Amino acid sequence: MQVATLDSHRQTIDAAALATPGIDTFCASSAWLQSAVDAFHPDSTLHILQRDRTVTVFARHGLDDGRRFCLTSPEAVWGLASPILGERADTEAPDLVREALRSCGPVDGVLLPGLPSNSAWSQVLRRGLSPLGVVFPGPSVGRRVVSMEGGRESFLRGRSRRFRSGLRRSGRLAQEAGIRFRRFAPVPPEAASELGHTVLDIERRSWKGLSGQGAEAGPMRTFTEGLIMRTASMGTLYGIVATIRDTPVGYLYGALFGGDFRGIQMSFDEGLRRIGLGNLMQLEMLELLWPLGVRTYDLGMDMPYKAAWTDDLLVTESIYLVPFHRARSPRMM
Repeated sequence: MQVATLDSHRQTIDAAALATPGIDTFCASSAWLQSAVDAFHPDSTLHILQRDRTVTVFARHGLDDGRRFCLTSPEAVWGLASPILGERADTEAPDLVREALRSCGPVDGVLLPGLPSNSAWSQVLRRGLSPLGVVFPGPSVGRRVVSMEGGRESFLRGRSRRFRSGLRRSGRLAQEAGIRFRRFAPVPPEAASELGHTVLDIERRSWKGLSGQGAEAGPMRTFTEGLIMRTASMGTLYGIVATIRDTPVGYLYGALFGGDFRGIQMSFDEGLRRIGLGNLMQLEMLELLWPLGVRTYDLGMDMPYKAAWTDDLLVTESIYLVPFHRARSPRMM
């Protein structure tokens, strides 16, 4: 079924995402997917197919030359979002992929990102897809995930002495600089627009903004604004804003989805880098979440600094499928 927007199918998509083992659950949610489509793939066509408890959410993207098309997740920028959702998606999805190849228009290939890595689930899925075409592995993505079990003391015991010392030093420097933290738990829908403006203003002063890589302009701005408004309207947006004399100088926000927290974005004024403000905001968010009984804090895509926060690395993988009619085409050789 071709659909105009995923927002009107939020309950179906989100319930299926929460039932899928081993994926980045929030990044398979309707809020993430539709925000990505609006920002990065506005010309794509969206297709939802459902069988029993399995749902597939596909976008038909045009490739660079405008003559070729790929069927993939509505979010194809970071490869975080699985388009195949449901507790039994490993066995039921191949039939839905076959149906999508018939009904979504001509495609030159299928890319399935965000799948559980090296699991029985993904192996069953590969076998089920093999009658449809040539199946081969694509890139994988690692995410650092903090267990919230045991609270603050348990978390700090598991971190290195150097890490704990660094947090204490950052705390002293922040106090000397007059930094305070505002918590939003959750962000009220009526405050979402103000938070969005705060985020974009801080982005301009961050290293990303100063180097032209920030979220304050272009498609990333559209993505950021859409995601903030959608999650706030659902009551799932949580945030931290750091201030000096009531002037915002840093932010961190994410979404609480199905008992797990997914960090989305963090940034701060580049002039405050020596303080270690990013680490203090992460700790402040943990302090906010522990009393809520949250199971995990997903820090997002693996980066060197995140390894200091947790040893747990969750990996998802992608699968390429070249349908047999394309694999035999000279243009695909």
